[in-house]
Amino acid sequence: MLTILGKDSFFVALLRRQERLVHYMKEIAKIMIFGGGLLLIVGITVYFAGDKLRWFGNLPGDIRIEKPGFSFYMPIASMLLLSLLLSAIIWLVRKLF
Repeated sequence: MLTILGKDSFFVALLRRQERLVHYMKEIAKIMIFGGGLLLIVGITVYFAGDKLRWFGNLPGDIRIEKPGFSFYMPIASMLLLSLLLSAIIWLVRKLF
């Protein structure tokens, strides 16, 4: 193909660009499939074990202020715990794969 179109042909550059784009699209598709699977697992867990997760959001480091006409909630400890858990999972996935 390079001999027919020439090395510096516009069409050759266009084909190479399209090949790179297809490669990136395949990588994005893999990420989206993994993210969808993870979202499905989280959804199933919350659906079936939601009553056992009531402690999440009520940890000692979570700030809750309730007054008449005003409510403020800042789940600091819960988000730190969630961040540690997600970081450990991502580290483990990257280590294994």
